[in-house]
Amino acid sequence: MEPRFRAAGIELIWDARDMPEELNINPDHVLPILRIVQESLTNALKHSSARAVSWRCRCRRSATRSRCCRSASPTTARASPANGSAGAA
Repeated sequence: MEPRFRAAGIELIWDARDMPEELNINPDHVLPILRIVQESLTNALKHSSARAVSWRCRCRRSATRSRCCRSASPTTARASPANGSAGAA
């Protein structure tokens, strides 16, 4: 995904701090999680005029959460979550 963002002039910021080396995720859930992350990033790339898009993942004892956000475009006053991606995964 990063080359697509770079070609579009959009900065892609990955933030997966504090993630364990291994996650205890059901193997049946791995592909759907990947697809959700890909779709949220693709939607941000295709449907926003953002200068930057960030993806953040945090792992807690009971849950793993991800969030995809776009930065404010020149005509938008504040950053907002990409549609349908907050808390996906």
